[in-house]
Amino acid sequence: MCNTKFGLRENRWPGIFFDLAARRSNDESSLSLERRSLVHDFEGCSPGHQLARGRPLQSWLLEDTRAIPYAPHGELHNARKTARSRHAACCEMANVRREERRALALMCVVRPTAVLFWFWFGIVASCLGAEDDPAARARRAFGDAEEQYKAQPRTLIAAWQFGRACFDLADFSTNNTERAEVAQRGISACREAVTCDTNCAPGHYYLGLNLGQLARTRSLSALKLVAQMEKEFTTASNLDSNMNYGGPDRTLGLLYRDAPSIGSIGNRAKARQHLQRAIELAPEFPENRLELIESYLKWGNRTDARRQLSALEQIWPKARARFVGQEWTTSWGDWEAQLEKLKRKLEDPSKVDPPRRS
Repeated sequence: MCNTKFGLRENRWPGIFFDLAARRSNDESSLSLERRSLVHDFEGCSPGHQLARGRPLQSWLLEDTRAIPYAPHGELHNARKTARSRHAACCEMANVRREERRALALMCVVRPTAVLFWFWFGIVASCLGAEDDPAARARRAFGDAEEQYKAQPRTLIAAWQFGRACFDLADFSTNNTERAEVAQRGISACREAVTCDTNCAPGHYYLGLNLGQLARTRSLSALKLVAQMEKEFTTASNLDSNMNYGGPDRTLGLLYRDAPSIGSIGNRAKARQHLQRAIELAPEFPENRLELIESYLKWGNRTDARRQLSALEQIWPKARARFVGQEWTTSWGDWEAQLEKLKRKLEDPSKVDPPRRS
């Protein structure tokens, strides 16, 4: 909106009036008009422009222009120059204060925004961490398999898949009571599967694995479960030896290796036979060679251990390219840790386990 008296916009920058005043004549009427224009312009300014050093800008202007009608031309020029200087200083101060207010307003916006950002970032990171946590994946898989098993209690596949989920979850149990409870549920489901179909290889295989989890929670009574485990793994190997990359023969080899030779089924020859057969069935699967290397070191056979290690290093890149995805994350972590441990044992003879009698 325009001012009808002066023909100027109210919100126009006030500095323009100083240039206008400098070009006017020296007579009293013109200077009076200058003062009214300047005063009018400052009255329309914001409070930040009108206050500086505790004095209104209007008072500065009036003090500087009051003597202008009676002053010579030089003094008039100096007075106008002083007024412009003071006005420039005031504008600079007002600009500083305006920037401070903007910075304060920005902080009021940025601080809550930053807090919200880090809050949601923490939630997202926690969710991603939970996705990468092997225990969380095992619990989630257990919950899904349990739902399927309850929805289809007489279904063969749902039964052995629930048994597999029980075995995986038992690995992350924090105490024997929890491990035994989960293993018992897996044993029940797998026995239901092999009852429905005696030729169900996965049912026999995961039944033996869950029996092994239960044996971990016992001491001397665990020996009674070893014979059952041997039977289930042997049946699974006869039905489908390729299952789980030679899984039945691999577990049989570990069972014969770790079981006591006196009073149980421990046998070095059988352990070597089944571990070697697992490698023949799935030579690209790292765990088969890792277990055979560890067995050779347990038996004090460093030559064969080095030979198998060399073969493992050759197939390691191919295995890396083949076994990919989130489901293999835990396995690769275990395999790499086991490989480093075996390498240290081969480099340091003092870390090799003493030979065990078969």
